[in-house]
Amino acid sequence: MPKMRGKFNVLKDGQYVEILVEQAEKDANGNVINDTYASIDDLLDGKIVVLKADKLNAPRKITLSGDIDGSVSFDGSGDITIETADTLRKTSGLYHNSIYRGKDLTSYFASGEMSQAIANGTFTDIYIGDYIIKPITVDGTTYNVKWVVADFDYYYGVGDTDAVS
Repeated sequence: MPKMRGKFNVLKDGQYVEILVEQAEKDANGNVINDTYASIDDLLDGKIVVLKADKLNAPRKITLSGDIDGSVSFDGSGDITIETADTLRKTSGLYHNSIYRGKDLTSYFASGEMSQAIANGTFTDIYIGDYIIKPITVDGTTYNVKWVVADFDYYYGVGDTDAVS
């Protein structure tokens, strides 16, 4: 037979009530006997809500979606951290188009990775103001020219008909 002893703060009918259960126990037929202020069934069925619990009866999943993705299971037993992925930042020139950085990307360009980031549309590690320095020879004179990123065409190749070819 379930038994409860002690003092409990509960929410009943929208009011916080302190109850003192000296002894609450069920008989063989399931009827509550020796119940001072509350029945076990009211507590177990959620009709009376105990104000303090160490953890939830069943864990819940908290999910973030949209530009930030991530999820975590939460049972109330402790603090949680949600690991997220900023999908807009990682996969969109739109985000990169809004930040001025001014970094020298000459070695990034020479490695071929910059061309891949542009071709696949992620623009990974490329921001407005970033630049590459390329030597250009005109009429026998070599000039070091700074090519600065001024904008991203993040709509390139988007639409019903691919205009790339």
